[in-house]
Amino acid sequence: MRTISNSNLDTQLLTLIFILISIGIVMLYSASSAIANYEFSNDTYFLSRHLARTIIGLSCMVGFMFYNYRNLKNNAIYILGLAFVLIILTHIITPSGQHARWLIIGGRNWLTTSDFARIALIIFTAWYLEKSYKYMMDFKKGLLPILLILGLVLIGIATQPDFSTAATIGLILLIMLYIGGANLKHILSTIFFIIPLALISLRSNSNQWIRITSWLNKSENVLSSNWQSSQSILGLGNGGLIGQGLGNSIIKQPGLLPEVHTDFIFPVIAEEIGFIGTSIILFFFVWLFYRGIQIAKNAPDAFGMFLAFGIIINITIYVLINIGYVIGFLPTTGLPLPFFSYGGSHTLFTLVSLGILINISAQSRFKHTHRGTNIYV
Repeated sequence: MRTISNSNLDTQLLTLIFILISIGIVMLYSASSAIANYEFSNDTYFLSRHLARTIIGLSCMVGFMFYNYRNLKNNAIYILGLAFVLIILTHIITPSGQHARWLIIGGRNWLTTSDFARIALIIFTAWYLEKSYKYMMDFKKGLLPILLILGLVLIGIATQPDFSTAATIGLILLIMLYIGGANLKHILSTIFFIIPLALISLRSNSNQWIRITSWLNKSENVLSSNWQSSQSILGLGNGGLIGQGLGNSIIKQPGLLPEVHTDFIFPVIAEEIGFIGTSIILFFFVWLFYRGIQIAKNAPDAFGMFLAFGIIINITIYVLINIGYVIGFLPTTGLPLPFFSYGGSHTLFTLVSLGILINISAQSRFKHTHRGTNIYV
Protein backbone atom coordinates (compact mmCIF):
# COMPACT_ATOMS: atom_id res chain seq x y z
CA MET A 1 0.00 0.00 0.00
CA ARG A 2 1.41 3.35 -1.06
CA THR A 3 0.45 6.70 0.38
CA ILE A 4 0.76 10.25 -0.85
CA SER A 5 3.70 12.00 0.81
CA ASN A 6 4.15 15.69 1.53
CA SER A 7 6.54 15.93 -1.42
CA ASN A 8 3.65 15.13 -3.77
CA LEU A 9 1.42 17.92 -2.47
CA ASP A 10 0.66 20.85 -4.75
CA THR A 11 2.40 23.69 -2.93
CA GLN A 12 1.29 26.23 -5.54
CA LEU A 13 -2.37 25.38 -4.99
CA LEU A 14 -1.95 25.27 -1.21
CA THR A 15 -0.29 28.69 -1.25
CA LEU A 16 -3.15 30.16 -3.29
CA ILE A 17 -5.73 28.70 -0.93
CA PHE A 18 -4.06 30.09 2.18
CA ILE A 19 -3.56 33.51 0.57
CA LEU A 20 -7.27 33.74 -0.29
CA ILE A 21 -8.31 32.43 3.14
CA SER A 22 -6.05 34.96 4.88
CA ILE A 23 -7.27 37.92 2.85
CA GLY A 24 -10.82 36.70 3.31
CA ILE A 25 -10.50 36.61 7.10
CA VAL A 26 -9.15 40.17 7.21
CA MET A 27 -11.87 41.51 4.91
CA LEU A 28 -14.63 39.54 6.66
CA TYR A 29 -13.66 41.13 9.98
CA SER A 30 -13.52 44.58 8.44
CA ALA A 31 -16.88 44.17 6.70
CA SER A 32 -18.68 42.59 9.67
CA SER A 33 -17.27 44.51 12.65
CA ALA A 34 -19.75 47.42 12.53
CA ILE A 35 -22.89 45.31 12.18
CA ALA A 36 -21.59 42.79 14.74
CA ASN A 37 -20.98 45.57 17.25
CA TYR A 38 -24.43 47.06 16.52
CA GLU A 39 -26.35 43.78 16.83
CA PHE A 40 -24.29 41.88 19.42
CA SER A 41 -22.09 44.54 21.09
CA ASN A 42 -19.12 42.46 19.97
CA ASP A 43 -17.20 43.46 16.86
CA THR A 44 -15.62 39.99 16.56
CA TYR A 45 -18.93 38.10 16.72
CA PHE A 46 -18.91 37.04 13.06
CA LEU A 47 -15.11 36.82 12.88
CA SER A 48 -14.84 34.29 15.72
CA ARG A 49 -17.50 32.07 14.17
CA HIS A 50 -15.94 32.38 10.74
CA LEU A 51 -12.56 31.39 12.15
CA ALA A 52 -14.07 28.34 13.88
CA ARG A 53 -15.77 27.24 10.66
CA THR A 54 -12.63 27.86 8.65
CA ILE A 55 -10.60 25.70 11.04
CA ILE A 56 -13.15 22.91 10.71
CA GLY A 57 -13.10 23.32 6.94
CA LEU A 58 -9.29 23.25 6.83
CA SER A 59 -9.27 20.10 8.96
CA CYS A 60 -11.64 18.44 6.50
CA MET A 61 -9.54 19.73 3.60
CA VAL A 62 -6.43 18.12 5.06
CA GLY A 63 -8.35 14.87 5.49
CA PHE A 64 -9.42 14.83 1.84
CA MET A 65 -5.91 15.81 0.71
CA PHE A 66 -4.79 12.34 1.82
CA TYR A 67 -8.01 10.49 0.92
CA ASN A 68 -7.89 8.75 -2.45
CA TYR A 69 -10.42 10.57 -4.61
CA ARG A 70 -11.13 7.29 -6.46
CA ASN A 71 -13.07 6.16 -3.39
CA LEU A 72 -15.56 8.93 -4.18
CA LYS A 73 -16.19 7.29 -7.55
CA ASN A 74 -17.05 4.01 -5.86
CA ASN A 75 -19.58 5.79 -3.63
CA ALA A 76 -20.89 8.46 -6.03
CA ILE A 77 -24.41 7.03 -6.17
CA TYR A 78 -24.66 6.79 -2.37
CA ILE A 79 -23.31 10.32 -1.87
CA LEU A 80 -25.90 11.75 -4.27
CA GLY A 81 -28.61 9.62 -2.67
CA LEU A 82 -27.75 11.01 0.77
CA ALA A 83 -27.81 14.57 -0.61
CA PHE A 84 -31.27 14.00 -2.09
CA VAL A 85 -32.59 12.47 1.15
CA LEU A 86 -31.35 15.50 3.11
CA ILE A 87 -33.08 17.86 0.67
CA ILE A 88 -36.35 15.95 1.01
CA LEU A 89 -35.90 15.84 4.78
CA THR A 90 -35.70 19.63 4.99
CA HIS A 91 -39.12 19.88 3.33
CA ILE A 92 -40.52 17.52 5.96
CA ILE A 93 -39.01 18.86 9.18
CA THR A 94 -38.91 22.60 8.43
CA PRO A 95 -41.63 24.51 10.33
CA SER A 96 -44.45 25.80 8.16
CA GLY A 97 -43.82 29.21 6.60
CA GLN A 98 -40.02 28.95 6.76
CA HIS A 99 -37.54 28.24 3.99
CA ALA A 100 -36.51 24.58 3.81
CA ARG A 101 -32.89 25.30 2.94
CA TRP A 102 -31.30 24.15 6.18
CA LEU A 103 -31.16 20.88 8.04
CA ILE A 104 -32.56 21.96 11.38
CA ILE A 105 -31.99 19.70 14.39
CA GLY A 106 -32.88 20.82 17.88
CA GLY A 107 -33.78 24.29 16.62
CA ARG A 108 -30.29 24.82 15.19
CA ASN A 109 -29.26 25.11 11.53
CA TRP A 110 -26.66 22.39 11.04
CA LEU A 111 -26.27 22.32 7.29
CA THR A 112 -27.28 24.14 4.12
CA THR A 113 -28.33 21.07 2.16
CA SER A 114 -27.75 22.64 -1.26
CA ASP A 115 -24.04 23.07 -0.44
CA PHE A 116 -23.67 19.35 0.20
CA ALA A 117 -25.82 18.58 -2.85
CA ARG A 118 -23.56 20.75 -5.01
CA ILE A 119 -20.41 18.73 -4.33
CA ALA A 120 -22.43 15.48 -4.45
CA LEU A 121 -23.76 16.38 -7.91
CA ILE A 122 -20.28 17.25 -9.16
CA ILE A 123 -18.93 13.89 -7.93
CA PHE A 124 -21.86 11.99 -9.45
CA THR A 125 -21.56 13.80 -12.79
CA ALA A 126 -17.82 13.06 -12.95
CA TRP A 127 -18.55 9.39 -12.26
CA TYR A 128 -21.27 9.27 -14.90
CA LEU A 129 -19.11 10.97 -17.53
CA GLU A 130 -16.29 8.47 -17.03
CA LYS A 131 -18.75 5.59 -17.16
CA SER A 132 -20.79 6.82 -20.15
CA TYR A 133 -18.32 9.00 -22.04
CA LYS A 134 -18.75 7.09 -25.32
CA TYR A 135 -22.54 7.61 -25.22
CA MET A 136 -22.60 11.34 -24.46
CA MET A 137 -23.12 12.40 -28.09
CA ASP A 138 -26.29 10.29 -28.10
CA PHE A 139 -29.08 12.25 -26.39
CA LYS A 140 -31.24 9.28 -25.36
CA LYS A 141 -28.48 6.92 -24.26
CA GLY A 142 -26.04 9.42 -22.81
CA LEU A 143 -27.40 12.85 -21.90
CA LEU A 144 -31.07 12.25 -21.12
CA PRO A 145 -30.59 9.74 -18.24
CA ILE A 146 -28.26 12.02 -16.29
CA LEU A 147 -30.39 15.12 -17.01
CA LEU A 148 -33.36 13.37 -15.42
CA ILE A 149 -31.36 12.44 -12.32
CA LEU A 150 -29.72 15.84 -11.94
CA GLY A 151 -33.00 17.61 -12.67
CA LEU A 152 -34.76 15.75 -9.85
CA VAL A 153 -32.20 16.94 -7.29
CA LEU A 154 -32.16 20.49 -8.67
CA ILE A 155 -35.95 20.69 -8.52
CA GLY A 156 -35.69 19.72 -4.86
CA ILE A 157 -33.29 22.63 -4.28
CA ALA A 158 -35.39 25.08 -6.32
CA THR A 159 -38.49 24.27 -4.26
CA GLN A 160 -36.76 24.93 -0.90
CA PRO A 161 -37.07 27.67 -2.40
CA ASP A 162 -33.56 28.43 -3.64
CA PHE A 163 -33.90 29.00 -7.36
CA SER A 164 -30.62 30.91 -7.76
CA THR A 165 -28.57 28.10 -6.22
CA ALA A 166 -30.38 25.46 -8.29
CA ALA A 167 -29.79 27.49 -11.48
CA THR A 168 -26.13 28.04 -10.67
CA ILE A 169 -25.49 24.38 -9.91
CA GLY A 170 -27.35 23.51 -13.11
CA LEU A 171 -25.03 25.79 -15.08
CA ILE A 172 -21.96 24.17 -13.50
CA LEU A 173 -23.24 20.70 -14.37
CA LEU A 174 -24.10 21.64 -17.96
CA ILE A 175 -20.56 22.93 -18.43
CA MET A 176 -19.26 19.62 -17.07
CA LEU A 177 -21.52 17.68 -19.45
CA TYR A 178 -20.29 19.72 -22.40
CA ILE A 179 -16.67 19.14 -21.39
CA GLY A 180 -17.58 15.46 -21.01
CA GLY A 181 -18.58 15.17 -24.65
CA ALA A 182 -22.27 16.10 -24.77
CA ASN A 183 -23.42 17.61 -28.08
CA LEU A 184 -23.59 21.41 -27.89
CA LYS A 185 -26.94 21.38 -29.72
CA HIS A 186 -28.33 19.04 -27.07
CA ILE A 187 -27.03 21.30 -24.30
CA LEU A 188 -28.56 24.41 -25.90
CA SER A 189 -31.85 22.57 -26.50
CA THR A 190 -31.90 21.63 -22.82
CA ILE A 191 -31.35 25.27 -21.84
CA PHE A 192 -34.14 26.50 -24.16
CA PHE A 193 -36.45 23.84 -22.67
CA ILE A 194 -35.62 24.93 -19.11
CA ILE A 195 -36.02 28.70 -19.67
CA PRO A 196 -39.87 28.72 -19.83
CA LEU A 197 -40.06 26.48 -16.77
CA ALA A 198 -37.62 28.77 -14.95
CA LEU A 199 -39.70 31.83 -15.81
CA ILE A 200 -42.84 30.14 -14.50
CA SER A 201 -41.01 29.28 -11.28
CA LEU A 202 -39.71 32.84 -10.91
CA ARG A 203 -43.12 34.34 -11.64
CA SER A 204 -44.76 32.20 -8.97
CA ASN A 205 -42.39 33.54 -6.29
CA SER A 206 -42.95 37.24 -5.64
CA ASN A 207 -39.55 37.86 -4.03
CA GLN A 208 -37.66 36.25 -6.90
CA TRP A 209 -39.73 38.07 -9.51
CA ILE A 210 -39.15 41.42 -7.81
CA ARG A 211 -35.40 40.81 -8.04
CA ILE A 212 -35.71 40.30 -11.80
CA THR A 213 -37.95 43.32 -12.45
CA SER A 214 -35.85 45.54 -10.18
CA TRP A 215 -32.72 44.54 -12.07
CA LEU A 216 -34.40 45.37 -15.38
CA ASN A 217 -35.44 48.79 -14.02
CA LYS A 218 -32.36 49.90 -12.08
CA SER A 219 -33.38 53.57 -11.96
CA GLU A 220 -36.67 52.79 -10.21
CA ASN A 221 -37.38 51.87 -6.58
CA VAL A 222 -33.93 53.03 -5.46
CA LEU A 223 -35.18 53.36 -1.88
CA SER A 224 -36.85 49.94 -1.79
CA SER A 225 -36.19 46.91 -4.01
CA ASN A 226 -33.14 48.48 -5.68
CA TRP A 227 -31.65 49.89 -2.46
CA GLN A 228 -29.14 47.07 -2.01
CA SER A 229 -27.97 47.29 -5.60
CA SER A 230 -27.68 51.10 -5.59
CA GLN A 231 -25.69 51.08 -2.32
CA SER A 232 -23.43 48.40 -3.72
CA ILE A 233 -22.63 50.52 -6.78
CA LEU A 234 -22.02 53.51 -4.49
CA GLY A 235 -19.50 51.54 -2.44
CA LEU A 236 -17.71 50.34 -5.56
CA GLY A 237 -17.45 53.92 -6.80
CA ASN A 238 -16.24 55.25 -3.44
CA GLY A 239 -13.27 52.90 -3.56
CA GLY A 240 -11.64 54.61 -6.48
CA LEU A 241 -8.16 53.49 -7.43
CA ILE A 242 -6.61 52.79 -4.02
CA GLY A 243 -9.63 52.73 -1.70
CA GLN A 244 -10.57 54.56 1.49
CA GLY A 245 -8.28 52.42 3.62
CA LEU A 246 -8.78 49.16 5.48
CA GLY A 247 -11.63 49.52 7.98
CA ASN A 248 -12.84 52.84 6.53
CA SER A 249 -15.82 51.66 4.50
CA ILE A 250 -18.91 53.82 4.85
CA ILE A 251 -21.48 51.45 3.35
CA LYS A 252 -20.74 48.74 5.93
CA GLN A 253 -22.36 50.86 8.64
CA PRO A 254 -25.67 49.44 9.90
CA GLY A 255 -28.66 50.43 7.79
CA LEU A 256 -26.75 51.29 4.62
CA LEU A 257 -26.01 48.01 2.82
CA PRO A 258 -27.71 44.78 3.97
CA GLU A 259 -25.68 41.53 4.02
CA VAL A 260 -22.30 43.31 4.01
CA HIS A 261 -20.61 40.28 5.57
CA THR A 262 -22.26 37.67 3.34
CA ASP A 263 -23.63 38.26 -0.17
CA PHE A 264 -22.48 41.88 -0.53
CA ILE A 265 -19.01 41.76 0.98
CA PHE A 266 -17.30 42.63 -2.32
CA PRO A 267 -18.48 46.30 -2.39
CA VAL A 268 -16.99 46.77 1.09
CA ILE A 269 -13.73 45.26 -0.11
CA ALA A 270 -13.74 47.55 -3.15
CA GLU A 271 -14.49 50.63 -1.05
CA GLU A 272 -11.66 49.91 1.37
CA ILE A 273 -8.85 48.68 -0.92
CA GLY A 274 -9.97 50.14 -4.24
CA PHE A 275 -9.55 48.97 -7.81
CA ILE A 276 -5.93 47.96 -7.30
CA GLY A 277 -6.70 45.84 -4.23
CA THR A 278 -9.69 44.09 -5.80
CA SER A 279 -7.69 43.49 -8.98
CA ILE A 280 -5.07 41.67 -6.91
CA ILE A 281 -7.78 39.50 -5.34
CA LEU A 282 -9.25 38.73 -8.76
CA PHE A 283 -5.75 37.87 -9.99
CA PHE A 284 -5.49 35.22 -7.27
CA PHE A 285 -8.88 33.81 -8.33
CA VAL A 286 -7.74 33.69 -11.97
CA TRP A 287 -4.53 31.97 -10.86
CA LEU A 288 -6.60 29.47 -8.85
CA PHE A 289 -8.74 28.77 -11.92
CA TYR A 290 -5.67 28.29 -14.11
CA ARG A 291 -4.08 25.94 -11.59
CA GLY A 292 -7.31 23.94 -11.33
CA ILE A 293 -7.49 23.56 -15.12
CA GLN A 294 -3.88 22.37 -15.20
CA ILE A 295 -4.65 19.78 -12.53
CA ALA A 296 -7.67 18.58 -14.50
CA LYS A 297 -5.65 18.26 -17.70
CA ASN A 298 -2.96 16.22 -15.93
CA ALA A 299 -5.33 14.07 -13.84
CA PRO A 300 -4.45 10.35 -13.67
CA ASP A 301 -7.83 9.22 -15.03
CA ALA A 302 -11.05 10.45 -16.61
CA PHE A 303 -12.94 10.59 -13.30
CA GLY A 304 -10.21 12.75 -11.75
CA MET A 305 -10.21 15.01 -14.81
CA PHE A 306 -13.98 15.58 -14.78
CA LEU A 307 -14.03 15.96 -11.00
CA ALA A 308 -11.21 18.54 -11.05
CA PHE A 309 -12.96 20.46 -13.83
CA GLY A 310 -16.21 20.44 -11.83
CA ILE A 311 -14.54 21.65 -8.63
CA ILE A 312 -12.70 24.57 -10.22
CA ILE A 313 -15.65 25.54 -12.44
CA ASN A 314 -17.86 25.55 -9.35
CA ILE A 315 -15.64 28.03 -7.48
CA THR A 316 -15.15 30.19 -10.56
CA ILE A 317 -18.86 30.41 -11.40
CA TYR A 318 -19.67 31.46 -7.83
CA VAL A 319 -17.04 34.20 -7.98
CA LEU A 320 -18.29 35.46 -11.36
CA ILE A 321 -21.95 35.48 -10.32
CA ASN A 322 -21.32 37.15 -6.97
CA ILE A 323 -19.25 39.92 -8.55
CA GLY A 324 -21.69 40.08 -11.47
CA TYR A 325 -24.68 40.95 -9.29
CA VAL A 326 -22.88 43.35 -6.93
CA ILE A 327 -21.79 45.45 -9.95
CA GLY A 328 -25.33 45.31 -11.37
CA PHE A 329 -24.53 43.11 -14.35
CA LEU A 330 -26.77 40.32 -13.02
CA PRO A 331 -29.90 40.29 -10.85
CA THR A 332 -29.26 39.79 -7.14
CA THR A 333 -29.02 36.09 -6.39
CA GLY A 334 -27.64 35.89 -2.85
CA LEU A 335 -24.74 33.59 -3.73
CA PRO A 336 -21.66 33.91 -1.49
CA LEU A 337 -18.17 34.93 -2.56
CA PRO A 338 -15.85 31.95 -1.92
CA PHE A 339 -13.24 32.48 0.84
CA PHE A 340 -14.74 35.86 1.78
CA SER A 341 -18.46 35.59 2.60
CA TYR A 342 -19.58 34.55 6.07
CA GLY A 343 -21.25 31.15 6.01
CA GLY A 344 -20.56 27.74 7.49
CA SER A 345 -21.68 25.15 4.95
CA HIS A 346 -20.34 26.99 1.93
CA THR A 347 -16.94 27.47 3.58
CA LEU A 348 -16.84 23.82 4.67
CA PHE A 349 -17.67 22.30 1.30
CA THR A 350 -15.49 24.73 -0.65
CA LEU A 351 -12.50 23.60 1.42
CA VAL A 352 -13.54 19.94 1.17
CA SER A 353 -13.66 20.26 -2.62
CA LEU A 354 -10.23 21.88 -2.65
CA GLY A 355 -8.89 19.03 -0.52
CA ILE A 356 -10.14 16.64 -3.21
CA LEU A 357 -8.49 18.80 -5.90
CA ILE A 358 -5.18 18.70 -4.02
CA ASN A 359 -5.42 14.91 -3.83
CA ILE A 360 -6.05 14.66 -7.58
CA SER A 361 -2.95 16.79 -8.15
CA ALA A 362 -0.92 14.70 -5.70
CA GLN A 363 -2.05 11.44 -7.31
CA SER A 364 -1.01 12.81 -10.70
CA ARG A 365 2.43 13.78 -9.39
CA PHE A 366 2.79 10.38 -7.71
CA LYS A 367 1.85 8.63 -10.94
CA HIS A 368 4.44 10.56 -12.92
CA THR A 369 7.18 9.66 -10.46
CA HIS A 370 6.03 6.03 -9.97
CA ARG A 371 4.89 4.98 -13.42
CA GLY A 372 3.26 1.56 -13.48
CA THR A 373 2.58 1.59 -9.74
CA ASN A 374 -0.96 1.38 -8.36
CA ILE A 375 -1.87 4.07 -5.85
CA TYR A 376 -4.03 3.37 -2.80
CA VAL A 377 -4.55 5.92 -0.06
